[in-house]
Amino acid sequence: MIDSGLESKQEATQCYTVYLDLCEVRGWWYVQIHYCKKLEMAFISGHPTRHEPREIVLPLQSCQTVSLEMIQTYQQNIKIDDCNTNRLA
Repeated sequence: MIDSGLESKQEATQCYTVYLDLCEVRGWWYVQIHYCKKLEMAFISGHPTRHEPREIVLPLQSCQTVSLEMIQTYQQNIKIDDCNTNRLA
């Protein structure tokens, strides 16, 4: 994670662990790690199957509490060209 913008080794490890899970365990296609400068956090995108649309995954810890306001902030700020982030699935 050279020059990724991730603040800590823990964040980088957590993101990479989710990345590997999506690629190796779940068999997702075209998985990529992105960085949102505005939120100072990494996120992952990929296709659950070869023909399904791209989805965004936030590598959050299971113990983290996520408020409705934070979900809205994620939706407003985490963008990639070929993925609609204006709704929750």
